[in-house]
Amino acid sequence: MCFFIGFLFGAKAATILLFLCVTVTTLQLGATAGIFAALTTIIFNVLYIDPRFQSLTRAVIDTFVMIATASVLIWQAQAYRASKRDQRRVSLRAQKSERNFKEAEERFHSALAAAHAGIYRLDLKFGTAFRNASLNKIFGLMDKEAVFPINDFKMRIHADDQERVNQAIGRMIQMKSSFSEQYRVYRADGSILWIKDRGTVILDDAGEVEAVTGTMVDITDLVQAEESLHRSQEQFRVLIESIKDYGLFLLDLKGNIISWNVGAERITGFSDCEAIGEHLSTIFATTLTTDLPDRTRSELKEAREKGIWQGERWHARKNGTYFLAQELVYPLQRSGEVYGYAKVMNDITLRKKAEESLRHSEARFRQLLEAIPQMVFTATPKYNFDFANQRWLDYTGLSQTQITREGWSTLFDPAEVSDTTQIWKAAADSKSAFSHELRIRRADGSYRWHLCRAFPILDANGHISEWFGTHTDIEEQKQLQNELLRAKQEAEEVSQMKSAFLATVSHEIRTPLSAIIGFSRLLVEETWPEEKMKEFAQISLRNGYALSRIIDDILDLSKVEAGKLEITKSDVSMQELLSEVVESLSVKAMEKGIGVSYRIEDTVPETFLSDAVRLRQILINIIGNAIKFTVEGDVQVSVQAEQKDIGKTLAIYVKDTGCGISEQSAQNLFQPFQQADTSTSRKYGGTGLGLALSRKLSQLLGGNVILLHSAPSEGSTFMVELPLLDKAPQVKRVTKRVEGATPALPMRARLTGMRILVAEDAVDTQLLIRQILQRQGAEIDFADNGQQAIERAESKDYDIILMDIQMPVCDGYQATRTLRSRAFAKPIIGLSAHAMREEHEKIIASGCNEHLAKPFDPKKLVDLIEMLGARSTESIEA
Repeated sequence: MCFFIGFLFGAKAATILLFLCVTVTTLQLGATAGIFAALTTIIFNVLYIDPRFQSLTRAVIDTFVMIATASVLIWQAQAYRASKRDQRRVSLRAQKSERNFKEAEERFHSALAAAHAGIYRLDLKFGTAFRNASLNKIFGLMDKEAVFPINDFKMRIHADDQERVNQAIGRMIQMKSSFSEQYRVYRADGSILWIKDRGTVILDDAGEVEAVTGTMVDITDLVQAEESLHRSQEQFRVLIESIKDYGLFLLDLKGNIISWNVGAERITGFSDCEAIGEHLSTIFATTLTTDLPDRTRSELKEAREKGIWQGERWHARKNGTYFLAQELVYPLQRSGEVYGYAKVMNDITLRKKAEESLRHSEARFRQLLEAIPQMVFTATPKYNFDFANQRWLDYTGLSQTQITREGWSTLFDPAEVSDTTQIWKAAADSKSAFSHELRIRRADGSYRWHLCRAFPILDANGHISEWFGTHTDIEEQKQLQNELLRAKQEAEEVSQMKSAFLATVSHEIRTPLSAIIGFSRLLVEETWPEEKMKEFAQISLRNGYALSRIIDDILDLSKVEAGKLEITKSDVSMQELLSEVVESLSVKAMEKGIGVSYRIEDTVPETFLSDAVRLRQILINIIGNAIKFTVEGDVQVSVQAEQKDIGKTLAIYVKDTGCGISEQSAQNLFQPFQQADTSTSRKYGGTGLGLALSRKLSQLLGGNVILLHSAPSEGSTFMVELPLLDKAPQVKRVTKRVEGATPALPMRARLTGMRILVAEDAVDTQLLIRQILQRQGAEIDFADNGQQAIERAESKDYDIILMDIQMPVCDGYQATRTLRSRAFAKPIIGLSAHAMREEHEKIIASGCNEHLAKPFDPKKLVDLIEMLGARSTESIEA
């Protein structure tokens, strides 16, 4: 149209119309149609107005213009129709979008309501906040929408979370973005809730933040659940990590290790750092088998398909040692899908070894059960026999059927059935072991003691299902037990007798000791006539000898009981020995006004072989007892030779008219420490050792001491019986004791000119020895201990040394050994208060020539010094 107007009215009018057409076309059909219309119009105007195109024929130009105009019109028409269609389509789309928006809004509000979500809007310009009814409900406020100050909103944030939340909101506003936080808020009642807050900013037309809007959801239950889950997971983790006896590790689907506890580290030796991330077959690459990867895949596959895999495998530890593991593999599932595996490993190497040992032990036990001399049985819960081994059958003479039918009660001693039943019932009620000693009838009808032990076997419910037991023959043990009981009773009786003996010995020792001390004190404290002084001295001397005899009896009895008393046999004259004994005891008999007589039959040989010292001791005890227990009458001693089955014997009868002995007292008469009367008021005194010692000594001599007859008030008759030889062999008598010394010469000083060194630490003993030896003309020097004795013996020439054994600094043993080691050859006499033979041998072994026991007889001391001095002189002259 524009170019027609240009052709008719000129270019200016066409230009004006051009702008109008382009504008209308652009508004109606869009920018593209407007540009196309403008270009087409310009071309047409050029063709018609530009003189350069006037050479073209008008028909050509008209034709071209018509075609172009038609094309433009057609195109514009189509564009117009398309524009209308687009407008309708946009309108429909807008309507649909509006409907979708409304539906989405409804769904959003429904979702918020279902999720208990609250909506808020914070108007930053006005400082107000809006919250919907759901949010008010969350805060425990009124159940409707409300507008409130922003500060009220901020005050509901927990104090510990306010700074963090304010910083998050500040960043959101500054960045003009959104935020998401979970924090705690206070409800109206003061309780605390956890909420999830998602907010975003709202911008005004200038692009500035004018408000913040968002949603809040109560997530308290979720947070608590998460915390509970976290605690459970942590507890589970700690539990897994703390399990040291079992290896527990988690695997992914490929078998790579993703978790490794301390138990696995303990068993394998690999740390978690070494194991995690590695394939299971890599960790156990040094295992005994070479197909570990395939085997691992097979295990995981079976666990996935069957829900579990279990088995036993040998593996190698990190250090190269091997162990047997019991293994379990479980699939880990989530939503029905397997996402990994859990493997549990237990080192059972020791258990397997123990089981193997147990199997061997059980086999050995079964063999032993058949070999041991035990009667084995099993019984029902009611204790009825249902099995007995062959030893049971052999012992009772019954068959298996008879044992089962007749029951156990028929085999036990009838007197013990009741007690045995009660004990068994008590064991059954308490489900404990049964143990009882009872007598069981043997096949021959006799009974023997057995120890029965039975153990209950319990079923799964804890009830007794069976009894298993054994019977052990303890007949010999029972007899031994009875013997031990009797021995215990006898030992207790002996102990009581010893106690009584100690009391008696104390009395007997203190009696002469009292006289010795008493009369010695009288002599010291006052002046007495010479006769009285002599009398007091004789009394002290007599009591001293009595005290010495008591001590000798005790020592001799100890030697006899220890088997260390030696018998020295030699020719003995019965006439001399008996007359000496009777004479020594006659003074006591005369004091009591009784007579003592003896008679020796012609059948008794003049001499016979025996130990004179021990025989004298026996006779003194037997005859002395007869005198002691006789108040009036006499004591008669007769000796005769008798022929008996054992050979010719010497019988010595001692008969008295004393108080006699009761039958009960006679039973223990020869027991050590025993007297017919042990009461504190007993009449006759004594230690109770005389008869016991006499019998033991006579038995050492091959004989015995026997009580032939005794009764209260009728006196007693004892017999000493000894073996008798008609002729004694010629025995060269050699002794180191004083009995073989040179006879005493009281009328002259026997030690004149002898130089004697006395090593003695006791001052009183020094004084006693000085008085004895100086009266015999000896020169005396003293040493207070062994060291002084050594020094003085080496500095001066002595003829003999008296060496006390127990001294300070250096004792007599060491001093004697030292002197002998330094070539001191003169005689040394050991002095000791010990009278035992072992002590005598020890003193002689140390280098002493002789041993003299304290208290010593002065005469024996002088005799011994004189004898050794003479020998020493003979040795020097030779």
